Amino acid sequence: MSTLHIRRLAAALAAVVLPLCAHAGEVSFKPTGVVYYDGVDARPDVKPFEDVDKVRSARLGFVLKAGERWQVNVEHEFTDRSTPDAFVQFTPAKGHVLRLGQFKQPFLLEDATSSRQTPLMDASLLGAFALGRRIGMGYAWSDADHAINAAVFGKRLDGKNEGLGAALRASRALHFGDDLLHLGVGASVDSPDSDTARFSSKPETALATSSLVDTGTLGDVDRTSRAGLEALWIAGPWSVQAEAAAVRSHRDGAADLRGRGGYALASWSPTGHRRNYKSGSVSSPTLGDGMAWELVLRYSRLDLDSAASQGGVQADWNFGATWYLNPYARLMANYVVADSRRRGVDDDPRLLLMRLQLQF
Repeated sequence: MSTLHIRRLAAALAAVVLPLCAHAGEVSFKPTGVVYYDGVDARPDVKPFEDVDKVRSARLGFVLKAGERWQVNVEHEFTDRSTPDAFVQFTPAKGHVLRLGQFKQPFLLEDATSSRQTPLMDASLLGAFALGRRIGMGYAWSDADHAINAAVFGKRLDGKNEGLGAALRASRALHFGDDLLHLGVGASVDSPDSDTARFSSKPETALATSSLVDTGTLGDVDRTSRAGLEALWIAGPWSVQAEAAAVRSHRDGAADLRGRGGYALASWSPTGHRRNYKSGSVSSPTLGDGMAWELVLRYSRLDLDSAASQGGVQADWNFGATWYLNPYARLMANYVVADSRRRGVDDDPRLLLMRLQLQF
């Protein structure tokens, strides 16, 4: 994002926020920040994968609240000079939220989890279908057991993903004593201005230098639709989480591009810490006194083969351990065992991932 765009964004937010602050009551300002220092030790098979260690992410932002109803979130990513979040939020009544700006669009449970709170360093292969952050307008309603998120959206602040779309995600939480079962659905449809679609995935780390499955860019796309199912079980220090989703890009005069995928994840805290749940989303454990450990196992699969494109099939096992030193620092280690086949070629790399995460 250019300096000019940042100045225009800041001016627009100020024009909205400052008059509100004058009439909304008490104003609070909270700075936010996070740094990931990641390392990748790769054991390639066919495609080359490089060993990497670098600052993967460095974000600085703020949350500005005016009274109980108005809130502004802005965050800047210094590694690629982008602005992931920039939105104004209004709460007209308890449980109801309106949002305007760039924010993460509702579709997957995994994507709804903040990147600071994920049990593993990167998303599963199903992340290839996530909508991510787009400029739009959203509405959310939630109570103790239900959550509904809906949004209409367009392009990103950096100009990517141009086109209009809409997304909806709804969930229900069932309680069995102290145990919790979450069930949810999600759907979206968008029409790209470029009339193209493409889906691909790296082996569960953004620092990987190659994708193992890739549909390539296909044209004549009228619209892309997504549908997903999600479930989560939390019982004390244990949790099980799973999702499945399918995508279809409808094309004029040509075969539709199709894909499907899913994952299953199990976590356990040897120190007895429980993952948090609120309003249809899950986050890392609350530490309390002392440090905490969390062990995670995830299996994910992505199938991008269809009549339109032989994008390939990939399945990953990801073994993870997280040491929560305190609420502001954690150490993470993941080991990814990837197995893929695309156009008759097997490619099965292994990757050891490490992260030092600092946040406030």
